[in-house]
Amino acid sequence: MDEFLDTEYYEKEGVFLEVEITAYVEGFEDEIFWRDIFAKYAPSLKINFYPHSRENELKSGVQEVLKEKNKTGKNLILCIDSDFRYLLQDNSITENPYIFQTYTYSIENYKCAPRNLNRIVKTATLVEGNFDFITFLKKYSQTVYPLFLCVVYFEKKKYEKIQNEEWITGEEFVVTEKKLKEIIGIPSHEVTVDNHAQTTIEALEKRVTAFINEIKVKHDTIDLTEIENDLRNHFEIDISDVFWYLNGHIIYDNVVLLMLNKLILNYKKQQKQKYDSMPTTKMVQTKYREYQNYLKNIKWETLLMTNHLQCLAFENNCPLMEKIKADVITFCQDRTKRDQFVILNPSH
Repeated sequence: MDEFLDTEYYEKEGVFLEVEITAYVEGFEDEIFWRDIFAKYAPSLKINFYPHSRENELKSGVQEVLKEKNKTGKNLILCIDSDFRYLLQDNSITENPYIFQTYTYSIENYKCAPRNLNRIVKTATLVEGNFDFITFLKKYSQTVYPLFLCVVYFEKKKYEKIQNEEWITGEEFVVTEKKLKEIIGIPSHEVTVDNHAQTTIEALEKRVTAFINEIKVKHDTIDLTEIENDLRNHFEIDISDVFWYLNGHIIYDNVVLLMLNKLILNYKKQQKQKYDSMPTTKMVQTKYREYQNYLKNIKWETLLMTNHLQCLAFENNCPLMEKIKADVITFCQDRTKRDQFVILNPSH
């Protein structure tokens, strides 16, 4: 459609739909995430979100969104997962004020904010247990850190090849998503929650160490010093916070979901055993029935899916949310200035 080539089309569309801004996002969950972001930080903006291509509702994902990159403006914005674009300083993204990114790898990383995960466990079980997701994800991050450096290193090499038009389509990537999932994902039989999942962490460390050794054999000249210094000095990434920047889909599906499921089942079982150990009185039976009725109304999977809302409610729990907030505020301020300029200079 020719109209898609004209940014004025989006202004006309805004009038027709009675919205100020059109926003493309990667999918349905992304629409919920970004809608909540703008509702919190720019509630006066009227935005029409599209979780798919305008031309085909079956097409979605970041590549479909970025096809609109050259058409962005005050009436058309794009909202995407950063993947590694933030760490690679992709200027086509970072310097475009109409493209909003997560800064974490994806929206799933926000759903896995550790302090908020502790809240889910307490809400879903009413148990103040010993397991702490803050401690666990710190240990997890420290364990996968050496592999994280390698991943960023090879992602940077790929990015540089693409920029120099040297990347060959179909070229084998050193750390594929499938391989990364095998290494940093947690097999169901290895999920433990005792001592903040120490045995799970030990098994993870063995996999990471073995794979790092494989990489060093195949790439014996690899030097991660520059990458490590850049991550520490430019991005201020702490070794304990790597989980924010690793593949959020893997962290969500193959780590956090499994740990939550195990933990919540354990705590519910403990609660049942506690009531079973009490004298069988009417008061005890009433209390246990009350507890069971409470549990029926709590779906922890839904709490996890919408866990980014806790990042908006308690921003200190999710430090990278501050960067999204700053981008939205800047966008609103610039938009206001432009509108004021038009009013003062009607000829423009």
